[in-house]
Amino acid sequence: MSMILAAVTLVGCTDLPSSSQPSSTSQEDSSTSSEEPSSSSSSAYTPVINVPNSEIVLTVGDHLDLLEGVTATGTQNEDVTSHLEVIHQIPVDDNGCVTTSGSYTAQIFMEILSVDYFADLSVTVNEVPMPDILTNGDFETGTVTPFSKSDFEGAGSTLEVVDDGASNKVMQLVINAVSWNAASPRVEYIGFSLDSTKIYELSFDAYALEARTLHVQIGELVVPAADPWFMAALSETRYFNMTTEKQTFTWSFQPDGSIASADLANLS
Repeated sequence: MSMILAAVTLVGCTDLPSSSQPSSTSQEDSSTSSEEPSSSSSSAYTPVINVPNSEIVLTVGDHLDLLEGVTATGTQNEDVTSHLEVIHQIPVDDNGCVTTSGSYTAQIFMEILSVDYFADLSVTVNEVPMPDILTNGDFETGTVTPFSKSDFEGAGSTLEVVDDGASNKVMQLVINAVSWNAASPRVEYIGFSLDSTKIYELSFDAYALEARTLHVQIGELVVPAADPWFMAALSETRYFNMTTEKQTFTWSFQPDGSIASADLANLS
């Protein structure tokens, strides 16, 4: 029997949500609706707000400048960009940098000859991408390190990196014998730390030569080996049902070392 693992990652997703709401940093919305000048106007041109990009994508920590690249012209086709103002409710800090991810709307407006002109914006703020806690999760080094395996209680296996036939490196566990209490063979990754105030996501691709169940645990392995052998870092344990087709499995969790006195600075 063989089990194949590919593209294993473990990333911290976010700090736990705060119960407090960010204070509004927006200007008060104007109650005046957008109008066009009447046909009797003597103006040669209709005022225009020129927005190069109405769908803005930012990352938490980016400086918020909704007027970047925006220009405006008036009734005589003159430059009135300095008349532009912004209405928004996007949380920012004292330096004008966005603090909270989410989807927002905003408006750019100006008043010309007592008529208000508007341009709508859509703003998406993404979380800062977290670095992968695990190394060599794509196995492109050609070796399994720092992954390893354990065989005990009658188990036997081999662990190696092979080509999956599509020019991708994958880690293959060939199971020759299963331990009498089904705890081994076991693939391990030892020596990483987690923060109990954060939520993490474990993600991996896996398949097998025949359908089987994969048991995933996160906690502290007792070294040297002694009872209780393993101390869980969270109360939840997960089983994933592998098939012969590659699937992507994900697991979001929050660690808690107090459950079994696990050392969150020395996990597996």
